[in-house]
Amino acid sequence: MSSASRGLGFGPREAGDLLTLIEKTTPMNTDDWELISREHETVLHWPGRTAESLRRKFHSMHRRRKGTRRGVPVTPIEVRARMIKRAINEKRDGVRPGGSRAGEDESDEGGGDDSGGAAVVDGDYE
Repeated sequence: MSSASRGLGFGPREAGDLLTLIEKTTPMNTDDWELISREHETVLHWPGRTAESLRRKFHSMHRRRKGTRRGVPVTPIEVRARMIKRAINEKRDGVRPGGSRAGEDESDEGGGDDSGGAAVVDGDYE
């Protein structure tokens, strides 16, 4: 490896930039990861990463064990990655913010009670 190359690791700034792209795109398929890869290289100017390497890095960030592992605390980047992964899973599964599924009719659940929408308005969307 030449001295001009940056090495194989992701620094905190690149990892944060990657999470911002993933959060904006909410990747559901290979084409979405290719888009993230192109933007990662051209817009953010982080060259040399493939769609697959970016996908693997994201998965390694959100899969890290909770708490401490061998004395190493979970970082804010990993916490953010988990929140983004949860949003991706909810989109994939058709879950709306507040926990209801996209195909569910709220009027069928409460026996005609119209207050079902209030929980969504008052919900916490961190």
